[in-house]
Amino acid sequence: MNNLFLKKLSNIIVVLIVISVLASGACFTGAVQGKAGAQKKPLTMAHRGYSGKYPENTLQAFKGAMKNGFDGIECDVWENKAGVMFVHHDSTIKRMTGKNGYIWDLKLSKREKYPIINGTNIKKFKKNSVLIPTLTETLEVMSKYKGYLILHLKSTEGYKMTSKGVKKIVRFINRYKMKKRTIIMSGKQAISGFIKSGVKVALIVMSKDEKAFKKEIKWCKNNGVKMICAPGMKQLKLLGSEKKYANYLKKRGIKFGMYTTPNHNAYKTLTKLGAEFAMSNTYVA
Repeated sequence: MNNLFLKKLSNIIVVLIVISVLASGACFTGAVQGKAGAQKKPLTMAHRGYSGKYPENTLQAFKGAMKNGFDGIECDVWENKAGVMFVHHDSTIKRMTGKNGYIWDLKLSKREKYPIINGTNIKKFKKNSVLIPTLTETLEVMSKYKGYLILHLKSTEGYKMTSKGVKKIVRFINRYKMKKRTIIMSGKQAISGFIKSGVKVALIVMSKDEKAFKKEIKWCKNNGVKMICAPGMKQLKLLGSEKKYANYLKKRGIKFGMYTTPNHNAYKTLTKLGAEFAMSNTYVA
């Protein structure tokens, strides 16, 4: 009786061990599949830096973005007449500094005479301490924080970045080891010089109808551009639905990002569509 009881007990223990092992294996497999099948979230990029909390396009806004959970920043780049790359949105410095002048006429040696006096929460900073930054200063900050960077190359009538400027930007990006974390973004003319540089480029597609949009995508396909930037949620419905928009690009090997992303619902939509980045003044996932 005792031997029979011990034998049955032994069999029960073996069965329990087998069940336990199988259950553990199933849980592990499920965890791995869950991780592998998880949706890739778009990078949250601070538009002109954390411009909802700091004066736009400043080192303070860039540092603030990284300290508050953004994956990276977007900033605007101009080349001055001496070949210095300044980070500033407008073609003139009037709105931010209160003084007249074009950004391409600003001299690095005179920069302290044109401090930023306007912008979000500017009064929180010491007087004359916030300056228009250079691209190298910006790259230094982003390299330190290991953040991602979108360089929006600006353009306007009568201004064009030089071929030396293009080479200089590529050289700076490589110097700060930011090549894998940087996207050059602009219109066709501005990004053309960067297409063969090895740095990622993104065409800003401003199309407001399906025909024009498809023409822009064809240009990307023909010129080796593998990313676009959509200006808002409205464009994502150009082809009838957001899903059709994303699938159209995916079939042609083109990724996309968007500016600006107003809230969490918009970010969730971009996540479902497989967007690469979501720019925002204030929202951070």
